[in-house]
Amino acid sequence: MDTLKNNSQLQPLYLSLAVSTLDDLLSYDSETGKLQWKVRNREHFNCDWSFKVWNKRYSTTVALNTKTKSGHRSGRIFDKGYLAHRVAWALHYGVWPDGELDHIDGDGSNNTIVNLRVVTSSENSMNTKVHGHNTSGHTGVYFENYSSRWVASAERRGKRVKARFKSKQEAIEYRDALSKELGFHKNHGKR
Repeated sequence: MDTLKNNSQLQPLYLSLAVSTLDDLLSYDSETGKLQWKVRNREHFNCDWSFKVWNKRYSTTVALNTKTKSGHRSGRIFDKGYLAHRVAWALHYGVWPDGELDHIDGDGSNNTIVNLRVVTSSENSMNTKVHGHNTSGHTGVYFENYSSRWVASAERRGKRVKARFKSKQEAIEYRDALSKELGFHKNHGKR
């Protein structure tokens, strides 16, 4: 389930606004990936003062542009949290995405439509950057102290493949071949 983390008030996105309501509130530029607030109709406000103040302050400004810890853009619509890439998808295609969205280039703030694709959780994990704690500089390759060997490993659909090598280069080559065989995205571990 795609949700914004670290805020208990944020709704899971399958309980989202109607796409037609999103279209009333926001515009999306599929080439730049930017979302912008539209002038809101009076019907969205309890009083004239709120209507005038909101439109003067926010209409035509960048929307859903707060950066999350994971690097994605997010924001609030009617006091509920939304991820910008999911809103962008919904505005472009007219429906909410029915799975996870992957940023193909690994940049969670690049919400251009050509950079987004619907994937399963497993597929999404096959297009990730090198983790910060990685010491080999190559995804799925690490040094195992107790065996004094380099290990190449990968997992897909719960099945782990693991092999040990004397040299780091052998482990890297094996892991690259394994990535291709298991269908990892070409950008996996490259950023």
